[in-house]
Amino acid sequence: MDSEGKPGRIWYLVAAIVAVSGIILFVVLLFSGLKNMNKGMTQMVMPGNHDITLEKDGKYTVFYEHRSVIDNQVFVTSENLSGFQVFVVDKQNQKPVAVIPTTVSSNYTMGGRAGFAIFEFEIAHPGRYEISGWYAAQEPGPRIVLAVGQGFVGRLVGTILFSIAILMLSIVIAIAVTVFTLIKRYQAGKSTLQSQSRSA
Repeated sequence: MDSEGKPGRIWYLVAAIVAVSGIILFVVLLFSGLKNMNKGMTQMVMPGNHDITLEKDGKYTVFYEHRSVIDNQVFVTSENLSGFQVFVVDKQNQKPVAVIPTTVSSNYTMGGRAGFAIFEFEIAHPGRYEISGWYAAQEPGPRIVLAVGQGFVGRLVGTILFSIAILMLSIVIAIAVTVFTLIKRYQAGKSTLQSQSRSA
């Protein structure tokens, strides 16, 4: 501020920098978050059997990836997957785990991978599980990629909401700085005119 308490125009630049920084941070957080979403998902080529370790209890979602990459091998299959069954067995006690159609519709496209939820299951304890998938009546069909993950939808929503919150906060701060500067400059200018009028 100058000697008259009038904020300089530099504060308009500060507001612009805050707004631009918020936009850049929003883009970086969103894209980096989405890029890392698939790291907690285990991919499997089906039909076949796979033993995997599930580290937490709770609900898991099975995704069908109609566009995927495993070990530098590209898989591109039809988005229409019919007659395919998935089975889960607890390796500790050889008991089957109930697998049901997903109750939440979710899909994703990221890092050369695209898929959507088809099944879900819930386990009571972490451990080794056998996941197998076959076409109905053991009929032949194309090789496909399934991915199993936990909390995917929650992480996706959290990433998006956090990124939006950062963007909105930066915009609010930029607007507040701009409005504050405008008001203070207006008041300082008005006070100067009144002082000059009284002096005259």
